Amino acid sequence: MAGVTGRFRRLAGLVEVSGEPIVDSIHRLVLAGERGNRAALGELAGALSAVVSDADLAGQVLDLLAGADPKVWIELDAALRSWGYGYRDPRITLPRAVRETDNPLAVMLAVCGRDGHEREKGLGHPAMRTDVRLFPVLVVRTVDWVGAVRNRAPRIQPRSLVRTVVMAWSTPAWTGR
Repeated sequence: MAGVTGRFRRLAGLVEVSGEPIVDSIHRLVLAGERGNRAALGELAGALSAVVSDADLAGQVLDLLAGADPKVWIELDAALRSWGYGYRDPRITLPRAVRETDNPLAVMLAVCGRDGHEREKGLGHPAMRTDVRLFPVLVVRTVDWVGAVRNRAPRIQPRSLVRTVVMAWSTPAWTGR
């Protein structure tokens, strides 16, 4: 029974994930997004920008996002380009931390950026081929409205997918070890 109670507490956002307050807050925002709270995804977009420059926090947050429901990725992609983040204002570009940081969360934010050139450039980053946590955003980019981005994403996908499958099959659950 304790396992069931623990799972419900985690789903409700009542259990700390990492001990880091910002990561726990981001976890609660992801859970709220999974429940359909679009406002939470707008807050999540801002919170991601706050942690991107810290590699450890960025990694923890990307781990959380990787396990999120697909609708969170779709809605987060839209939230990252919303009016509040300069969707229609050409003077607003990617935050400096995203442009100057090379961790996978920064790559994810660039691939979700408002500028198609930046999204395409982000798809070319080596992490898109090697970091399986970026696979969900790669799938989102396969339906991008910019043709160059939409056409590039499937060419990257098979490499990431193969790596994901190989890693999954090498786990004890698959190998019986």
